[in-house]
Amino acid sequence: MALVTMSINWLRYHEPNTTDSSTTPCHHTRPLDYLIAGYDQQLNISLNSQILYNFRAKYLPPVGGEIDGEIIVTDHKLYFLATYRCKYFYVNCDTANITEIWLKHHQHQEKAYEIFLDTNQSLFFSL
Repeated sequence: MALVTMSINWLRYHEPNTTDSSTTPCHHTRPLDYLIAGYDQQLNISLNSQILYNFRAKYLPPVGGEIDGEIIVTDHKLYFLATYRCKYFYVNCDTANITEIWLKHHQHQEKAYEIFLDTNQSLFFSL
């Protein structure tokens, strides 16, 4: 008896939907796809060029705090992609716009870099 009810329940769960399929189209999307699609389109990143360096880092904004992520350096661009997909934060700059790179101290170690851009901005990363 238990086997019969289990197979009936299995059939109910796996049988195709009996509603009118002509009025409701069937869309199959990946779970949480709406979160990823909008973020990736917003970044507008094109990695057609060769990746020269790729390493984990933390961005240290001037207002305080740390943003974990990954630095990607290509032939022409420098990208910083946040690990937790901060919707309103990303770095996308041309390497031609970099004027200086300084080695800095962060938490008593020489493991941070400050990148100065020709737009009078600087980016501070800790490795």
